Amino acid sequence: MAAISASLPPPASDLNKGKSPSNSDNHVIVFDSRLWKQPKIPSAFVWPPSERPPVVDELHIPVVDLQGLFDGDETSIQRAAEAVRTACVTHGFFQVINHRIDAAISRDTFAVAEEFFNLPLSDKMKVPKQSGSTWGYAVAHAERFSHKLPWKETLTICYDDSKNGEDIVDYFTFKMGDEFQTMGTTYQRYCKTMNDLSLKIMELLGISLGVGRVWFRDFFEDGLSTMRCNNYPPCQEPELTLGTGPHSDPTSLTILQQDDVAGLEVLSEGKWQFVNPIPDALVVNIGDTFMALTNGIYKSCLHRAAVNKDKVRRSVAFFMCPRSDKVVQPPRELLVGSGGGEEAPRAYPDFTWKELLEFTQTHHRADTTTLQYFTEKLLTSTATGKPMAPGSGDNHVIVFDSRLWKQPKIPSAFVWPPSERSPAVNELQIPAVDLQGLFDDDEASIQRAAEAVRTACMTHGFFQVINHRIDAAISRDTFAVAEKFFNLPMSDKMKVRKQSGSTWGYSVAHAERFSNKLPWKETLTSCYDDSKNGEDIVDYFTYKMGNEFQTMGRTYQMYCKAMNDLSLKIMELLGISLGVGRVWYRDFFENGLSTLRCNNYPPCQEPELTLGTGPHSDPTSLTILQQDDVAGLEVLSEGKWQFVNPIPGALVVNIGDTFMALTNGIYKSCLHRATVNKDKVRRSMAFFVCPRSDKVVHPPRELLVCSVVGEEAPRAYPDFTWKELLEFTQIHYRADTTTLQYFTEKLLASAATGKPMAYIAKIKSTDDF
Repeated sequence: MAAISASLPPPASDLNKGKSPSNSDNHVIVFDSRLWKQPKIPSAFVWPPSERPPVVDELHIPVVDLQGLFDGDETSIQRAAEAVRTACVTHGFFQVINHRIDAAISRDTFAVAEEFFNLPLSDKMKVPKQSGSTWGYAVAHAERFSHKLPWKETLTICYDDSKNGEDIVDYFTFKMGDEFQTMGTTYQRYCKTMNDLSLKIMELLGISLGVGRVWFRDFFEDGLSTMRCNNYPPCQEPELTLGTGPHSDPTSLTILQQDDVAGLEVLSEGKWQFVNPIPDALVVNIGDTFMALTNGIYKSCLHRAAVNKDKVRRSVAFFMCPRSDKVVQPPRELLVGSGGGEEAPRAYPDFTWKELLEFTQTHHRADTTTLQYFTEKLLTSTATGKPMAPGSGDNHVIVFDSRLWKQPKIPSAFVWPPSERSPAVNELQIPAVDLQGLFDDDEASIQRAAEAVRTACMTHGFFQVINHRIDAAISRDTFAVAEKFFNLPMSDKMKVRKQSGSTWGYSVAHAERFSNKLPWKETLTSCYDDSKNGEDIVDYFTYKMGNEFQTMGRTYQMYCKAMNDLSLKIMELLGISLGVGRVWYRDFFENGLSTLRCNNYPPCQEPELTLGTGPHSDPTSLTILQQDDVAGLEVLSEGKWQFVNPIPGALVVNIGDTFMALTNGIYKSCLHRATVNKDKVRRSMAFFVCPRSDKVVHPPRELLVCSVVGEEAPRAYPDFTWKELLEFTQIHYRADTTTLQYFTEKLLASAATGKPMAYIAKIKSTDDF
């Protein structure tokens, strides 16, 4: 059970995921009963008339009786296969009856879905769907889009056939509490039965295509499928919006179970036609991957969901998928041409489900051209020898590995403007502060250290510490497991891929966020919860990567614990340096939620054109950086870039934006960056100290006393929580020294108008899946 804690570690920003960061009404959208009862729907939900033409009539799709398939009645099987083939060569939709799905399981599943969607939004947001992830709750897809929002909320879970979906129960109990174990068990049972049925339908599809019962069933054994519960509330203006926009399913097969409220519509013969629910029948449709598996014989077509004014509509969709490394190639029988010995032309090249899935993540609205566009890109990639696009300035997906590092020139996406990579002028002489006296309670030494820290923090906010009592063995082990991780094959590193909006995981060149000015680095980030001693770090690595990575997780946990203890000691020194005593800041950061980031900067063939990390200030409170012996850190001080040479055994400490606010602007958070070189790998560990997300950032009273007795000095920054600042910085691509000021202006404007802050202008939809 403990291992599931790593499945989707909760970022501090989860609670904002149910809100739309961008809509034309300049308000955060909270998709709940208050919105559903407004007289008009927000403009972000209004779809263009061309994409919501009215349905013309009912689509009569065949109702296929599966009784004979289960009983082995060949006559019945042939009738069913013929009906399926007729439907699948035209629109790809049919319904099945006598499917042997226990009515009690279906009833229970719809009941727990209703229970979930009736929860307060704060409870549903305990399982927010992270961008790039499949699991979790999503509301109106507001985390992905700024317009044409669907009028719905969804809950999605993954089913691993090889594990019988056991992790589904763990997911709900870990994320929502033990009282939701029944909900998880119900979804697990439903997925298991739907998966069994889908394999049976695969037998029928094989028969209908003339390749026998076994081929497709074997292909999808031990698959990684998905179940999605959809909730479409009543809508005050249903004619202006859609519950789900026009799309084709990129998956292989969809089995849809509906309640008794109509809503499914299919584009067939150039017109939209509705599909009326038949009691106890399930709707089945072909997806893009299965269309490719049939060499285009069977069709994946556009469909959508409408909403109505009076009734809630719910449905449960089971999307069948193969394992991610399965090569999508039709059976040979479907490729034999009329000549017998020659193969028919391939409609689609070989690809893996993982490749198609990743490609669709860069297309916001999947449609009938997605698979064709994917094919064109795949063929271009094969012909040129270059990886497929769709992301960077070179129109290629960037695979940040040794093949790229050895090319004679770096891709243009990594080239930074000259103004942002001006060379460092000289070395920045930052004080090396001896902490021995702080540990020994030597007051004279403490005062010397405090004075050095104060001088540094009022100018550029950087100093180094020695005699910090971080065990050299812990540091050595941490750098060793970091080296081990970064030397893994990309496929292994991607097991812990960082999801957009989350803090945990592996990120490569930030290519998942940006299309230009990419940093020449890869990172691995873990979260440290001081109140739990970081126990979930070990669980994260074992759950995501396997038991053989338990030692790696344990090493990071020990390192975080040591760094957290040191950070609290440094907080004592900072308090002394500011005249507020040892206790105030230490208490503020007790039981904090901090972050460890391992940075790997490979050698670069053109280091003068790029940066390892771009100019930025840290939005966090305090950063403790441990470097290897390769230089790279540079700080902007007195208007010029200056490098910081590593001192053996020393740690670099710098002030972040949150701590600057906690000092009322007395201590400074300044720009810094990391450069790369041509010859050596550089690695560093950055421990970002943060308070708990609900802590109010308000300076101690001693720093607000004005020269006029009894009056407070002007506040440089209003009160805010760390969570609020973190969420705000997530919509700024490149944090800099203006971020905190801009945040302050928005916060003050929000307080003055009573409206929530408009997280609008800087959202870029391609950042999110």
